[in-house]
Amino acid sequence: MRSSLASTRIAACFELIGSTTSGVAVFAVGLVLAAHALQISRAVLLGTLGRLTVQNLVVRASWSTGGLIVGEWGESENNRRAKF
Repeated sequence: MRSSLASTRIAACFELIGSTTSGVAVFAVGLVLAAHALQISRAVLLGTLGRLTVQNLVVRASWSTGGLIVGEWGESENNRRAKF
């Protein structure tokens, strides 16, 4: 019962935010979120952290093996060594 009341109040706040300009809306969203306690389930938190970790590892592995990002050393317009 308590969560539905909080949801109703949050929804009313977001309706008010929707009718304001963007700068004021961002400020108001910050106030609304600061006023209410956020709860994140352990599964969501671990899933998000896991996904971000895997994505970073894949990018780093592709860089180190020269997989996706390939460059060559050459000479720039001002006669300096540069990687292209």
